[in-house]
Amino acid sequence: MIRVGLPTAASNGLGIGVAVVDTGIYFGHEDLDPAPDVPAFQTVPGSGIYTDGTSYNGSNEGQSAGDTWGHGTHVARRISALDNNFGTLGVAPHATLYAVKAEATPFGEIATTDIIAGLEWIIAKGPTMPPIKVVNISSGGCISDITDVCLGEDPVIVNMYHDRIIDLYDMDIAVVVSAGNFSTVEVSELFPAAWPETITVAATIASEGLAACAGFGIPKVLPDTATSFTTDGTDVDISAPGAERTDAIGGCTGFFYGTLSTTSPANEPPGPDEINGTYGRKIPSPGGWLEARGTSFSAPLVAGVVARILQANPVLDVTGVRSQIGALADRVGDVPLDHPWNGIFGVSYTFDGEREGIAQAPPDPIIP
Repeated sequence: MIRVGLPTAASNGLGIGVAVVDTGIYFGHEDLDPAPDVPAFQTVPGSGIYTDGTSYNGSNEGQSAGDTWGHGTHVARRISALDNNFGTLGVAPHATLYAVKAEATPFGEIATTDIIAGLEWIIAKGPTMPPIKVVNISSGGCISDITDVCLGEDPVIVNMYHDRIIDLYDMDIAVVVSAGNFSTVEVSELFPAAWPETITVAATIASEGLAACAGFGIPKVLPDTATSFTTDGTDVDISAPGAERTDAIGGCTGFFYGTLSTTSPANEPPGPDEINGTYGRKIPSPGGWLEARGTSFSAPLVAGVVARILQANPVLDVTGVRSQIGALADRVGDVPLDHPWNGIFGVSYTFDGEREGIAQAPPDPIIP
């Protein structure tokens, strides 16, 4: 949060709606305050006319958008966890979150068609109070088959998805997406990250790691280094922290720490073999917090930044928002740094030739 920019009394996302298109949001978490779970549905199936609601379930229309997987609740924290001297904090704690759910399988997979249904609700909903001006999508797929990564999606469905993204773009709604967690793949091979209408976010490391193995030639991993897992490519617009730090610890083992997220009680602590994976330790509470890493969690930091940019200038279109992100970015031309462990500990980061800098939230507006 410090790296991207802590919220202030005058820059905190107030008056901006952010739709989280994900596995839902856990509405009972004590560190979140999303718009109420009032599920919308079409008055006549297929009509495109919806009842008035403040949440949507694209997998089971009219049902709750509550999170039974956890991923969407992880995302929600980074955008808008409350500034309440408790738990965690979001980039834009006064932004209003709208839950747009796609049901996840036990393996965390969600259907592209369910995401499309959620986007159609956002498009049809029109003005809300506060209006939805930002959409966060921390998921994606392969445009065509990529060995050991994923199978290509049906082109008809991909084109339908892209059309809905274009619709949102034309409505001046900024769509922020994660670049992907495939370090050997180019963003151009993934959707929605490759599409020019989206704001695509790669992942960096937030803070300096330990280097207990430095004497063996294993260098320290510095802040603003590209994470070992991030997808890169010229379609990336900006980077933001997607992991806390990376240590070279005793025995010369690489250890990767995530950043802390709100989670759903349904999202149980991982097994021992997953502690050094995408998800780490869980801290119990009525809602709970879970350590997680990935470009899924760098994108919502930028969604929070966008909410604050629009709070300061609500009439900006997506091109204007993207321009502001670039103008505010820190260390453009210098970072993300190349990962120094390339070729060891399973790291295979490939630099794309562009150092787009780290996203920064706007400062307090100047009052004349």
